[in-house]
This record gives sequence, structure tokens and C-alpha cells, in this order.
Amino acid sequence: MLRFGPLIGIIVVVGLLAVTPKIKAGGDGAKSFEAFRDTLLNLQIDSSSYRQVGGVVFEDGLITISLDSGSLVFLERYEGRRMIALFRGSGTAMFTPNHPTEVVNLQRFYHADQFSEEFDRGIFVFSDNRLTSLLDEFPAGGTVAKEFGAMVAEATEFISENDRLDIDGALSRCLLNEYTAPIFHAKLHYQKVMECILSHNPYDTEPFYLIARHDKKGPSELTFINQCPDVHGWPTLTDDGVEPTDQVRTSLHTMTCTIARSLDMITHDRVDMVVRADSVLWLEMELTSLLDVDSVYLGSTKLTMFRAKGSSRFWMKLPRWYHKGEALSPSISYSGDIIERVRDYTILRTSLDWIPAHSYFQRALYDVTFSYPSSMSLISLGKQESVTTVDRTTTSRWVTSVANTNNSFHIGLFKKRELEMTNETPTATMYYNTSDQADAVAMDVQQSMLFYTRIFGPLAIKHLNATELPGTHGEAFPGLLHLSTYAFVRAEDVSTDDFFGEQFTSHEVAHQWWGISVKPMIYRDRWLSEGFAEYSCLMYSQLAAQEQKKFFRLLEDYRKQIMTFGKKTTGADLAPPSVALGHRVRSGAGMAGGQAYNAFVYYKGAWVLHMLRNMMIDFKTMKEDVFLTVMKEFFTRYNGKRASTADFQHVIEEVTGTGMGWFFKEWVYGNELPTYRVAWKKEKLPEGQWKVTMRVKQENVSEDFTMLIPIKVTSDDKKFIRLRLNVTGKESEIILPHFSFEPDDVIFNDLTSVLCDVKTEKF
Repeated sequence: MLRFGPLIGIIVVVGLLAVTPKIKAGGDGAKSFEAFRDTLLNLQIDSSSYRQVGGVVFEDGLITISLDSGSLVFLERYEGRRMIALFRGSGTAMFTPNHPTEVVNLQRFYHADQFSEEFDRGIFVFSDNRLTSLLDEFPAGGTVAKEFGAMVAEATEFISENDRLDIDGALSRCLLNEYTAPIFHAKLHYQKVMECILSHNPYDTEPFYLIARHDKKGPSELTFINQCPDVHGWPTLTDDGVEPTDQVRTSLHTMTCTIARSLDMITHDRVDMVVRADSVLWLEMELTSLLDVDSVYLGSTKLTMFRAKGSSRFWMKLPRWYHKGEALSPSISYSGDIIERVRDYTILRTSLDWIPAHSYFQRALYDVTFSYPSSMSLISLGKQESVTTVDRTTTSRWVTSVANTNNSFHIGLFKKRELEMTNETPTATMYYNTSDQADAVAMDVQQSMLFYTRIFGPLAIKHLNATELPGTHGEAFPGLLHLSTYAFVRAEDVSTDDFFGEQFTSHEVAHQWWGISVKPMIYRDRWLSEGFAEYSCLMYSQLAAQEQKKFFRLLEDYRKQIMTFGKKTTGADLAPPSVALGHRVRSGAGMAGGQAYNAFVYYKGAWVLHMLRNMMIDFKTMKEDVFLTVMKEFFTRYNGKRASTADFQHVIEEVTGTGMGWFFKEWVYGNELPTYRVAWKKEKLPEGQWKVTMRVKQENVSEDFTMLIPIKVTSDDKKFIRLRLNVTGKESEIILPHFSFEPDDVIFNDLTSVLCDVKTEKF
């Protein structure tokens, strides 16, 4: 039950991420995962450990637990370790976020900069002796209070998953491999009012978590509020996607994948790895739960393996302890049904996690041989090295030359069209079933590829395949696009056409630059993929397709979704999330979680780029050279690498020579959205000059919130001047430079340059 949120994985806690967890590898380890699980889930109270405690303060990074007074008892030891303690009495828990976005997010849900709450009941899970050394100072003795009996089931439920069929992943990794990593994890209650989980997980690049509910102060349901980096900051993250605590590093998948006429699939994958941990006996892997893991071999040795029903995670026990630097190549056989056929259409139920992986962030090469009915076409990543057909079965081999974090394919009864590309772009082929808008889709692939190549820079890929995939979404991989059938169907509704017309196709094409060539560093930087792709397709509509009205109509639609998001579906007075939350913008958003992701990663991410672009426009010439230089330099510098929001900020600062910390603090790491109340008046001066005085009230933001707002002063004979106002504070009165013409109107927020609400008033 330690799994919270879409990408939390496991919420178990460890000491400092900067320190490699120590190990004491020895013996044969657990004979089976089931035996390990059942032992943990049947731990009972150790009555000899019961004691009265008080004045205990336990600190672990961002977490502070005070046991002021009360009684405590341990559960039985596991392999000689104390690892679960139960407490009843009076205590205080504190969690202090150390990232600006996390402070903002705590304020959204809890209206404070620090989480600090009393508790009267607590469960503590740990794997080192930091806490026990404090508690052992109090003598054991007395009769265990009967109230502790009811807490045993809650404690074992806390460390289990999937209806007690599984054990939390991080805890399993630590105990099965006999690591002595300092895990700490607390589940605390105060009467029926407050419940929280405080965790420190060393197997995450951001190891500290806060999950809480509070009927009077915060969310009424358990909500994933904070995830924070280590007190020493983030570990060094490399471009190959390997993280410091990964057990192995994967270099190559060599696969044979047989697709029957029923479209059932049987796959064998030899995964070439190198061990990165000091010692490994049990190796953790992931595979979509839609597919069954049939067997795992290492050479001719069949490995002990465990996977709980419905889980994506599975474990393999190696035949001996493997140590850092050793090669490891398990062969994993799996099967199932991830392809559906509806008439002449084929649907992939998943295209991302159908290949076993220790971490889906690691980049690897792929050598995949497919066998499938010869009546169908199959397209995959990489180069098709060979293709043969025998007895109505086609066999094709696809090999990638550039390592990537994932792989995909598509199979179907497709029409095929070679697209007309220029010598500036990769060649391209389109595979489709629906002909209605095929010409439009082909044109948008062709033209957007050329447009992005010219403004961002050339791609490394030599060929692009675009495939029609039934569904309401699209996906992009290196040299491969999955495009929704809706892009190929003529839409009667304007909003549907806006999305599934050129916007949809050009967005997916843009991912060849943003998200694939330049990969976000961590989930907080997801807007560098989705927001960049979204604004790229807006620019394509505006500049390449010459659809100015559509460009501003979409910006306005996105603005409304951002500015009005919240109250009806997420609860009264819930402030908007920050862009830097990435996928976590969904947390606490209820039924509007998907809308939150669109609004604040796609749309606000695009708006951030739009605001930067308009800040860089030369109002005298209206040239955009500076912004385009920034985008091209960012792509060139990080092509084939991982990039962070800070990296993008640094590129802007280098190109412009201007500090941009204030902007990113407000618009990416923060969550404030300003409303401006604007009034102006004019006054005739001697010698034909005119004076304009403006009053600007800034609302719904902190008093030091600052933004450059473009204005346009116009006359009735079409004369105009553009200026930028530096607006800050609750209210300001600004006298503009004198004009040689009589102002007829002052347009505040000219060119729809700033994400805000604007309301006009009389002066």
C-alpha cells in the first residue's frame, strides 16, 4: 500500500541519496519472493520490546519526528533486523520542503510553508539502527496495551501492495539484497482528523515525500503533496538515463517477437546489462501488466521469478551474487495480447512499456526481429535491415543505431504513401487506413518537418515513419509517429478541427526535436517536451500556415483553461499548480487530473515560451532574431542530451545577456496568475505634445510579482507606438513618454503577450 500517484513507484525511505547504500551480501538470500513476503506479513508484536518513551527527536533530512511521550513496541525481527515499530501517545511530525515549487504546492493544499502536525498513533518502517539506537535507551518492560493489536494489520498492510500479494518495491530491493540502506518511513494519525505519510526513498532522484490529509487544514483525502530532492541537491544525472541507484545499466535488447494471426504476441528478449550496484542477488524489472512473464533464463539456468497478479513489477533471483562491473544477460520470455483489431484498424493497447526494463529512463539499443502475417505491414524504430516472406509469414529485422529510452512498433492493413520531402529534411513515409484527410496530414508532416528544421536545426534521423493509430492521442518516438485516426477524419466542429487538424500532427512532429532529440532531465522538466511541442505547432500555424487568427484563438482558449481551472472539480479555493510539477499537476485535481496536465504542462508551458518570445521582440523592427537564436542554440547544445529548465534559462541568459531568474521563479516554479485592472487618461501639452498617465492595479499575485507588459498607443489616423511597462506592486501610476499625436486608445497587454486577465476601469 506504499504506492501513491502515477510515478511514485514505491514510497519507502532511505538515508542520503548522495551516499551509495551499503550492503552485506552473503548467503543464499530468500529462497523465494513468496517466502520473503509471507514472513514479513506475518510478523507479530515482540512483547519483550514494549517500553515507555519520551523526548525522542528523530531527524532524517527534511523529516523531523518527535515522540514526546507514550508507549512503543517493535514487531518481531526480520533476519535479525528491527524494522517496524508501533507508537501510541503524543508526538509531532514536521516536513520542510526544500524546493520553491514544493513550498508553493504545500501552500496550495495546506496553506503553510512547513507541514507540522501532532499525532497520537504512528507506524515506523526502517532498515537501519538510527531510530532503534534512540529507542533502546529506554528500558523495556510492562504489558503491551491491547490497542497495539489492531495496529499490526495496519502495519503489514502499509508495507504491502496488491491486496497483500506483494511487498513495496524499495523495501523489497533493500531486504532481498541485504542492503543496509537507512530506510525510514512513517504513517501517522491524529484522531480522525489527520493522516500523513512521511517518506525518504533512496532509490528516487527526489527521495523525500509528503502525503497527507487534514479535515480542517488541508485536503480531505490523502493527497500526494510534496516530493523533494535530497538535502545535498540532485545527484548527477547523465545523458544515458542511468540514475545513481540503478542496480544495472542496460545497453542492448535483442528480441524476437512473433505476432500470430489472432494478433497474440510471444516475445523473447535477451537484455544485455552491466551490474552497477556493489552487489545484486534479486533484480527488479518492469513490464506492462497486459503481458505475462513466462520464464527468465540466464544461459541454460532457469531463474526463480516472482510477479504479483496485476503488477507491472517482477523480480528475478540471480543464481549467485553479482558484483559491480559484471556482465549480465538474462533472457526473458513473455506473451499476451496488446494488439486489438477492429475491422481494418489495429489498436496498440500500450506502445511504451511492452519491453522489460529495469528503468524506463535508460537509453539502450534495440535489435528486434518480428514475424507476423504477410497480409499486414509492420513498422518499428530504427532501420529495417532485412525482410522475407515464407508461407504467408513475413519476418523483418529492425535495428536502431542511436540509443533510446523506449521502442515501439505498429502493425496493420495500411495504405502506404511516400511523402515529398526536401533535401533539408529526412525522408518520410505515411502508413494509414483512413483517406478523408490523408492529404492534409501528409502536407502537415512535410511542411512542419521543413519549418522546424529551418528554425530549430536538422535532426539526426534519416527517415520518419508516420502511422495511423486509432485513439484520441498521439505518440512520438525517434523516427516514428503514432497519429490518431481523428487526424485523418474530417471534423465538422471547429475546436475538434483545431486540435486534430494541423495542430495535432505538427505537435507530434515537433517531438522529434523536443522530447526525443532534447530529452527533459527529470519529470519537472516535462514542459520542455510537451510545452515546447505545443508552442512549436502554434508557431507552425502562425508562421508557416499563415493562420494568425487561429494562433491567437488557440492562445486565448488555452488562457481561459489555465485561468479558470480549479474550483468546480478540485474543490473550492484550490490554487493552480506550477509547471515544474510535471505529471504531478494531476495530484489533488480529482476528475480534472487530465485537464490539469493539459492546462499546465502543455498549455502553460507553451504560454511560457510565448511570453519569452514577445519579451525578445524588437519593437522597432518587429524582428524575432533573438528568440529564434535562443531556440536554435538550445536545440543545438542539447541535441542527443538531457536538458533541465535551468539549462534553458542559462541559454537565454547567455544569448540575451539578461538575468532571467525572476521570470522562471514566477512562471515555471511558481503558480501565480495575475489580474490587471487598467485605467488611463490623456492630457494635451504645449507644442502639440500629449501626455498619457496609466494606473495599473495588480491582483491575485504577491506584492513583488513583476512582469514586462507590452502596450500599444494608437491614434485615430493609425499612428502607433509600442512600449513595455515594468509592472510590479499592488498599484502603480505610470506617466508614459510624451507623444507627438493624440492618443485614441491604449492597448494593455499588446500582442496577447502575458498570461493574465485584463480588466479596464475609468481613471
